[in-house]
Amino acid sequence: MRGRLLATLLCGLAPIAYATHPLVSDDPNTQGSAHHQIEANTDWTRQDETRTRVGTFTYSYGALDNLDVYVNIPLTFTPPSGINDVSLGAKWRFQENDTLSSALKPELLLPSGDETRGLGSGRASARLTAIVAYDAQPWRLLGNVGVSVNRYKRQADRDLNRSIVWQASASAWYALNEQWKLLSDIGVGRALDKASQAYPGFVLAGLMYSPTPNLDFDAGIRLGLRCRSCSALSDRQVGVGLAARF
Repeated sequence: MRGRLLATLLCGLAPIAYATHPLVSDDPNTQGSAHHQIEANTDWTRQDETRTRVGTFTYSYGALDNLDVYVNIPLTFTPPSGINDVSLGAKWRFQENDTLSSALKPELLLPSGDETRGLGSGRASARLTAIVAYDAQPWRLLGNVGVSVNRYKRQADRDLNRSIVWQASASAWYALNEQWKLLSDIGVGRALDKASQAYPGFVLAGLMYSPTPNLDFDAGIRLGLRCRSCSALSDRQVGVGLAARF
């Protein structure tokens, strides 16, 4: 049970925590120099008969016009409840023109979660994501490719989980107007479980409402694909969130 919870937290829920909720695919947008963003969201997940509620708080700061730094705090609200592994990261938008932009996003995961309760890995880990976006209003298309290097303190977790996993995803946004956007996402990745040879995927649909240019509310549902033989992605996840910029 502990191993299944850890696998879900590290490889199923973590990507959503670091992208524009409820999406798994991130975008190359940065806040701009000396600007701030606060994000908060919560998700209800189901993996087989296990039901979990998690949440995330993320603070981002625009160090430069094309460089953000951030801290991400993931939480589990259902037993065993507590803080998961906090991450520190940056997003560097190194290319941009009228329609195409690209970014790199390195992250360091700190061993803040209690690995004995399935809330973390017990050792520092890392992730690197490459991001590309194509804008052709009212459409926006995103593509992500990422790799995670996971380190574990407990021998049981090292025996159960792969140390290196990858994930690829693609997202499409459609702006109905200035306030409402339809969101979709699809992806596939390497199963975290060593015993599984599957490549679990997901599909996601969501909605974003922006009453002002600096405030977003969102909701979405994600369904796991080919997930019966692995625990890398939850069977179903439903969540809501908000983002405020200032």
